Amino acid sequence: MYRELQLQVVDTALDSKHPGKPQVTFRSRQRTEAFRVRLYVTGPHLPYVKAVTYRLHSTFPNPIRRVERSPSNQTCELVIWAWGTFEVGVTVEDLEGHLYDMRHPMTFASELTKDVEYVEDDSSDPVRPRLRSAATSS
Repeated sequence: MYRELQLQVVDTALDSKHPGKPQVTFRSRQRTEAFRVRLYVTGPHLPYVKAVTYRLHSTFPNPIRRVERSPSNQTCELVIWAWGTFEVGVTVEDLEGHLYDMRHPMTFASELTKDVEYVEDDSSDPVRPRLRSAATSS
């Protein structure tokens, strides 16, 4: 197969369901603000990916998360709640079982601008938040 996969790790706080009107989902609990962030891989060699393991900051519950590529999740997307940026360790496993290690410094904070609509979430489900109220950031 390939000695090196041509892939890129991406992180974003923007909701992909609203491409024309950027939205960021956040929750504010115990005076700590967290943002719903999507991590995923993309690139020309994506069809050769079997799974991606993300190594999150040690403060996360279960900081090592493996995501299998499937028809419903072709980019091995992982959704997390994060209050800040950090470097994510990423291991990609190809279809032949070869492992490729990468580091990804998160950049979603650059998306948190006044031009984005902020939508608060107060649900207990960190993966599928309920959109409760909408407020535009100032």
